[in-house]
Order: sequence, then C-alpha cells, then structure tokens
Amino acid sequence: MQPASTTTRTRRAVVGAALATGGALALAACGGAAAPAQPSTQNRSPVTVRSWIGEPNSERYSATQAADAAIKARYPHITIQHEVKPSGSQIEMTLAGAAANTLPDLIIAQGTASMSFAVKGIDIPLDPYLAKSKDFDLKDFPESGLTLYQYEKKQFFIPYDHAPIMLYYNKEMFEKFGVKPPDASWTMDDLIATAKKMHRPQEGIWGMAGFNPAGGFNTNGSYMAPWGGVLLNDTETETQIDSKESVTALEFWANTRLKDRINPLPADGNARTLFTTGKAAMHDAGMWAYRDIVLAKNKMELPFTPDIADWPKGPKTRATSSMGSGYGITKDSKAPEDAWLYLSEYVGKDPDRSIMGQFLKTGFGIPVRFSFMTKWETLKDFAPPNAKIIQPAMKTYAVMGRPISPAKTDF
Repeated sequence: MQPASTTTRTRRAVVGAALATGGALALAACGGAAAPAQPSTQNRSPVTVRSWIGEPNSERYSATQAADAAIKARYPHITIQHEVKPSGSQIEMTLAGAAANTLPDLIIAQGTASMSFAVKGIDIPLDPYLAKSKDFDLKDFPESGLTLYQYEKKQFFIPYDHAPIMLYYNKEMFEKFGVKPPDASWTMDDLIATAKKMHRPQEGIWGMAGFNPAGGFNTNGSYMAPWGGVLLNDTETETQIDSKESVTALEFWANTRLKDRINPLPADGNARTLFTTGKAAMHDAGMWAYRDIVLAKNKMELPFTPDIADWPKGPKTRATSSMGSGYGITKDSKAPEDAWLYLSEYVGKDPDRSIMGQFLKTGFGIPVRFSFMTKWETLKDFAPPNAKIIQPAMKTYAVMGRPISPAKTDF
C-alpha cells in the first residue's frame, strides 16, 4: 500500500470555522457567566420534566425507574416523563425536534454527535449549573469523557458511560491451546504472533476477529496512534491518512486479513458473533460491549469466560480510543433548573438516585464515574475478571475518539 500523496489534505472549511474558536476544548469553570441561584425546592409548584434519556421501551428501564423513585423522594415536586423516542435515528429525531422547537427538557447525545448539537444550539451549556453544584465532583469523571462534550470551553453534556476499546480474549481457549494470554507487556507484534498460534482453520477458529480501521471513532486512537499515525488532527480540519506512519498502520491491519488470513473478512461472519460463539480467540470492543457478550455466553451456555487485556503497545506508543454517550438540557426546556436538579442526581454519586449506582445492581451498563467503577470491578456477574485495568487505561493511554465535528455526518 502506497500513499497517494504526501500532502496533508485540508478538510472542509466549515469545520475549521466552527472549531477554530473552540481551541483546545479544555474544561473551564463557568466562563464568566453568572451562576444561577440555588433554587429552593420547598413549596415548589409541581413540574413535569420531559425526557428522552430513559426510554420506557428500553431493556434497562427498570434501572431508570429505581433511580427515578429515589430522586422523586428527594424532589417531590418533580415528575419525570420518559417518552418513547420517535422512529428513525437519534440524530435525525433530535434535529427534527430542534427545528420544530418541540424538544423535551433532557436529551441524550452519542459522543460523536454531541458537538454538532452544541454548534447548532440544540442544548445549553451546563457550566452555570455545575458552578453552583459544588458536590457534583467533576474530578470523578475521566478527562476524555468530559472533553468529548465540550465546545468553546463550555460543558454541554455530562457522560453517563464512557470507556476505552480493549482487547477481549477467550481465557479457556488460551488454556486449551497452551498459549500465554495477553498482558500489559504485549506489543502489536505479540498480538499477531499469538493470533497465528491460536488460528485453527481446520477447527473453524480464527486467531482474531474484528480489528478493522474503517474510519469510525476507534480508527485514530486504537488503530493508527500506536504507530504515530493520524486519521484526523485534534481540530478535525486536516487528515494525514497518507503519512508514512498512517500507511504503515493501515498495512499492518490489512495484512491480518489479506496476507496472514488470521482475521475474518465481513463475508466470513460477524466478528462479535464469532467471538461469542467461541470461534475467535481475540476480539476488539469497547467495555460497553461486555454485558452483551456475557448475555450471549449465558444464553448459548458457552464454556468460556470472556476477559480483557490492555490494548497492545505500538512501535510509537500505547493508545486506544474511548467513547460514550452523555445527557444534556435542551434549548426548548421549560424548566431548566428542575431539569438540572433531576440530571445532577441521575448522573450523580448517590447509590440509589444515580443511574450509575443502579448499574451496580442490575448490570445494565458500565458506570463512568471512577467511584462507581471501583465498585463495579468487583462484581463477578457484570465485570470481566481483569476489570481493574480499565481505570488505569482511562487515566494513562485512552484518548478521545474521533470524528466528532459538526461535519461528521457529511462523510
């Protein structure tokens, strides 16, 4: 594979214009805006807060109901109304609601769409509310999870989940074949060497499944950064996919499919399914996928335990992408102060009022707050055996996934 050009290509001017004023998007306090006075909840008139963040037809709605009941006990005047979201994609239905000025008080934004919402003025900055919520504790969140939802140095969403891409592996298969499982010392060369050892085409077993730099949010961090490659720069105004480092990285992953044939092509089957059915030794996925993998294991009664390892180190560095979703208050909110009271509890630190605290009881998600994750790590039914490596990964080598710019959907 040879680069078509050594010239860095400049992306759309509109992206640069939208992002230039945002700078480094580092977390700021409240940017000089006056913080709203702490609302008194005594003798408050009843208010209904409309929400698209706890959809009633969602599998995990029981966790939301439990959190809602606890929040209601603290703020009796607030009634949360979770609505079934309109059909179609989350982005499309949010844009449609914004155009019609019919958005609810609270919305969800998948990380790669959040900046587009902020640029379009769909949601409001939360900094004034954070400034008066002294016990909310932003330091309990991973920095990359907060930065993902910032625009022009303002915080527009609060993450409820955020996690890195990790290396999954089948512990029992490694033991069966007498191969040492992955650990923190692994390099990308170790990944390939081990995949070749585990590959058993005569038994229908692949050495690895997935690992596809197809241009999504995991391409920059997980698939190119270990070589020093860059799909998009930090302002998403340039691509350097034709640099020597980027081409080397892409050739590395292409060889797993086209040369070594240890990694299946799409025609060979779904990578996640191959792993959960015991037909692949290793897989790449975010930590949010662990519950689905466990459910698949339990449903099919497979005799293996999925575990995780650190993302292998590349020739240049160790890096992996991270991503998640967040909640925010819309421009159309009729009761933004009450919406914040609810939201600050729903993604807060109380074990009953926080949806993250409910995750510990139901297993319906991976909590983003470090304080909750420390407890989640010990849950044998919901967390992988090696769960304690996730926090260090988030703090030391996980990077924010890209693209996230307003022009993302144009590609």
